[in-house]
Amino acid sequence: MTSFEFGAKIRQEEFCLDSETVFTNHGSYGTAPKRVIHFQRRLRDEMERNPDLFFRRKYAELWESNLRMVCDFVGAKAENTVLVPNATTGTNAVLKSFPLKPGDIVLATEHTYVAVQNLCKEVVRLSPGVDVMLMKIALPIHGDEDVIRRFTDCLDQHPNIKLAVIDHITSPASILLPVKELINLCRSRQVAVMIDGAHAPGQIPLNIEQLQPDFYTGNLHKWLFAPKTAALLYIHPKFHDVIKPVITSWGWGLNIHQNFARQGTMDPTAYFSASESIAFYQDIGGIEAITKYNSTLLDKAVDHLVDVWGTKKLPIPKAMEAPFMKLVLLPDLPGYDKNFENAERLILDVFDQFNVITAFACVQGDLWVRLSAQVYNAWEDYVKVERAITEMRKGSIDK
Repeated sequence: MTSFEFGAKIRQEEFCLDSETVFTNHGSYGTAPKRVIHFQRRLRDEMERNPDLFFRRKYAELWESNLRMVCDFVGAKAENTVLVPNATTGTNAVLKSFPLKPGDIVLATEHTYVAVQNLCKEVVRLSPGVDVMLMKIALPIHGDEDVIRRFTDCLDQHPNIKLAVIDHITSPASILLPVKELINLCRSRQVAVMIDGAHAPGQIPLNIEQLQPDFYTGNLHKWLFAPKTAALLYIHPKFHDVIKPVITSWGWGLNIHQNFARQGTMDPTAYFSASESIAFYQDIGGIEAITKYNSTLLDKAVDHLVDVWGTKKLPIPKAMEAPFMKLVLLPDLPGYDKNFENAERLILDVFDQFNVITAFACVQGDLWVRLSAQVYNAWEDYVKVERAITEMRKGSIDK
């Protein structure tokens, strides 16, 4: 293992990020290290030198070798797992394939990612008589038992729920849910479970086979340093013949690997760079060193912002906080009503005025900043976030 100095030094040496911009929003899109980008570029060059040879012979070999490395990392069996562009694609494949009949209900929550909420609504549109339920998980949350009790009551009151979509780490609220207990709960009620682990690989330890969900999807291009876009989709063996990719192509009627791998002509080099991204992740210290740095830095940043702004962090137990993403309540900002549209507007307004990239969210009627920490971040990044919002609080900047 090579020795790396986290913070400004690793940012300069290993990442392509604009040196004039503060980045505290790794959670939205991630960024790949230089060595991974260079690795992917070499693969692209190889692909373009002889496309026929690459797709007809090399493709299957690279798919299998990278899939096995990903599966070793997340604790999944390769025969149950495929590569997909992103977690949204994986969730689409499951929800649009899952057998539902009139009267059935798909359960999600108010913390479910908005794109996945939209997907649930589309499934209802495509399946007459099927309904979607967005369960409320109110703040404050005092512990896992609050969430488990809420799910238990909902499942008991609505026996027609057939599929539950549950976040491993909610987005944007960054709540770490007790998915193992929720999977067991749903199984006891004969409810299939789709775990949306978009933010999980690289941020928390994973062993998908031990969790035993029916379906699990997670991005590799967020916290595992893969290029955009790369993700995994785990499908329990009992659903291998049921779940189909969103795109029907040459793999139709074959096994899940053939079905998902053969999606027409596309650039697969993000998938095939997963091995290099995992190697980088391990080379800089693996989950122990990365978690120690990121979580320590982020805890300090959250405490600082709460203190300076006189607000609060998200009212959840420490054990339910995502280690690399946390929310802080914003002070009142002139000109920004508390809604989703203004949370989105703030992202570019703060960038335009201060050259600071961070995420904002509207959670249960309040505006919050969602801070991310990655190994290239340093304390000064969060000081600049604090100063930007403090200036905006004065209401004197351009809109």
